[in-house]
Amino acid sequence: KKVFEDRLQKFLTAVKITGANAEVEDLDRILIGAAAIIPVYYIRDWEYVNLREVLVYPGNFNSDFDQHGSDRLVSGMVGTGALQNVMILSKWELRQGFINGKDNHNTAIHEFVHLIDKMDGTLDGVPELLLERKYVAQWQQLLEETMNSIRRGDSEIDPYAATSPVECFAVITEYFFEQPDVFRANHLQLAQMLERIFIRK
Repeated sequence: KKVFEDRLQKFLTAVKITGANAEVEDLDRILIGAAAIIPVYYIRDWEYVNLREVLVYPGNFNSDFDQHGSDRLVSGMVGTGALQNVMILSKWELRQGFINGKDNHNTAIHEFVHLIDKMDGTLDGVPELLLERKYVAQWQQLLEETMNSIRRGDSEIDPYAATSPVECFAVITEYFFEQPDVFRANHLQLAQMLERIFIRK
């Protein structure tokens, strides 16, 4: 517990959290910090060097970052271009991710997994800083098999995971950390590989 709290405090000191038409409360800061630490808890000295600020929107937004209108389908995003090193999160989805611990969804963890993926310079679903090279081909094949299974309707994993290897990695990692026992029972090979990536005991 002390280690988690120390790492949480370190993250909150290093990364600015700003409300954009949303009040950022201490709870929101803690949840964002927790989402950052959960995937990398077992990876000593991990730092999100590719993140300087988290913008918190009140609700969903569109791909142009507009908070109004009918096409607001985005609940989280890792920025590019002018928003490089910035993450945007919906306050509503941030909280829902921690309120419901059995829906296999946590938007904040999802976005931090994208940052982890991106740390090697390429956003491709392969976290090369954490996955030994000898496992990369096997991991890519597992992602492809998982996406195909979802497309056939043979999997309970969120269909969004079938979009790309990038999204598949993020979606299954949400599930893995939210319901590890269920995930392992349903997807043993994926669980074993995610343990290689994230769990360093």
